[in-house]
Amino acid sequence: MIGIASIGICSAAFAVQTPGQYLSSDDLDAIDPNLIKQSSVSGQKTVFTEDVAAPHKLVSDEELAIAELQILLDRSGFSPGAIDGQGSVHLERVLEIYRSQFKFNELKIGSPLVSELLGKAGGAAFEEYTLTQDDIRGPFVSEIPKRIQDQGSLKKLNFMRVQELLGERFHMDEVFLERLNPGADFAKAGTVIKVANIGRYLDIRVSRIVAEQDLKQVTAFDGKGRIVAVYPASIGSLKNPSPRGDFTVRNKAGFPAYTLAPDNGFEVMDGNQQVLVAPGPNNPVGIAWIGLSKKTYGIHGTPEPSQIGKSSSNGCIRLTNWDALELAKLVSTGVQVSIR
Repeated sequence: MIGIASIGICSAAFAVQTPGQYLSSDDLDAIDPNLIKQSSVSGQKTVFTEDVAAPHKLVSDEELAIAELQILLDRSGFSPGAIDGQGSVHLERVLEIYRSQFKFNELKIGSPLVSELLGKAGGAAFEEYTLTQDDIRGPFVSEIPKRIQDQGSLKKLNFMRVQELLGERFHMDEVFLERLNPGADFAKAGTVIKVANIGRYLDIRVSRIVAEQDLKQVTAFDGKGRIVAVYPASIGSLKNPSPRGDFTVRNKAGFPAYTLAPDNGFEVMDGNQQVLVAPGPNNPVGIAWIGLSKKTYGIHGTPEPSQIGKSSSNGCIRLTNWDALELAKLVSTGVQVSIR
């Protein structure tokens, strides 16, 4: 059975640490973020809602080419974040690192080399997936309060819809997933859709992590100083900056609960009691937590993967859920983490 830890907010709060609740690398290896059995709770007054949008445009050939490159990089540990078929500064940066690392100077968007390398690293960029009864059954959380303190009333912070679950499973932006499958019935078991063929998690020990606030990037190194993984990240903000300096990994947890303290620096509390937010992929710290020697600070997941590297955080280092989970599997206590 997977243990659950209670994690405090990144700054101006605290963690409630219970002995034996933090997970080893073996425990984290057993986590499947897409097979969470959680209760559905509704009826909250202040909730996240989806805008009524115009029909999605079909995915263009250029977007497909960008997505193919994103998938290649994702398989290799050079995470593009949520696969969305869009160019970005981060994509350009990790592509350059990949080129340098593997001596593929001619690699670029739309290059035949992309297909060649994909073929050697697991096959075509996209594959077909058939929706199952488990996919559409959930259970899902129908509403999630916008304020963290109101989220404490929920028993679990599960996915809200099938597209969100599948987006996380296949490392894809939800809108891109829908655009890639126009007319698909995501509420019907047996529906065949196209998804990213993402491969497996990395399996190599990480000896050092560098988080760069200006670049909004986390880089992981092995014992010989070689880059083994690069992740887009949201690292602090002007109001709640991340601490700079050298720290170490203190602990790590899978599916952490989350403690919001009355003296937190970003949300005005209605009362003076701390609020405990239940685990789940939509928990404020996502499905994985890597605690640092600077107490209450850590590297963790997020309920909004498409905002990573674009929005700020409350002081911690925020990755997509899948990147946070991968990194948590690769590190152990004592690993150095430098925040610049």
